[in-house]
Amino acid sequence: MKRKKKRSKIFFLFTIFFLFLISGYLFLRSSFFDVKEIDIKCNAQNRVYYEKAVSSLKGVNLFTIKNNEVAAKLLAYPRVKSVSIKRRYPATLIIEINERKPFMAIPQENQKLAVLAEDFTVIDLVDPGTLDLPVVVGFNSKSLKPGDKVAKDSLEPIKIYLQAMSIEQKKILSTFKYDSEEGVVGYTKNGVKLIFGDDRDVQQKLIIALALFQELGNRGKKIEYINVSFKGAPVVKYEEDTRTSQ
Repeated sequence: MKRKKKRSKIFFLFTIFFLFLISGYLFLRSSFFDVKEIDIKCNAQNRVYYEKAVSSLKGVNLFTIKNNEVAAKLLAYPRVKSVSIKRRYPATLIIEINERKPFMAIPQENQKLAVLAEDFTVIDLVDPGTLDLPVVVGFNSKSLKPGDKVAKDSLEPIKIYLQAMSIEQKKILSTFKYDSEEGVVGYTKNGVKLIFGDDRDVQQKLIIALALFQELGNRGKKIEYINVSFKGAPVVKYEEDTRTSQ
């Protein structure tokens, strides 16, 4: 009799536990946890594109949403570098988007500029003058499109100079190229050529070249180029075709 009572008690407890699990499962899958709000933290200018990509998630149960699938939808946009997804119960999905930022531009055959992020991913095609970005010329890229990854061999040395430049320096230097003999070359907005060479002593070269450019400009000198690619006094060539070491 005692054994029978013990079995009945175990069966009763098991039934209660089972019913508790079923109730919990049904509650978690109920409409109480359906997504009613999607909070996207990103650049406000691009929010509309991301909202469109995840709009189908509204009304979906928070517990059934797979983070990797949501992230894949957003990573399809070239501007999106990484995605973080969180949940605020009972009904809010929080999506934090880390975006690639415009870093440089490359002219295209169709008169557009391919906008590159710092990792050399093409994030946009724009008309010249739309963005105030350093332009890299002499680069063989005929038909880039958003999402393309540009080979970094000749862009990496230029990137090092751009990363080292202040906002004020970028207002003076508008164009760059990489030359197999001269290395990194920059051009001021009025066309003066600054030859930097390799990526050693970058800060020092920038300071010397730009300070000399401004000083000579203030003195009314017409400069063809300033060469700071080697140790020692920089070489200046004036438009009058005389060469002077400063």
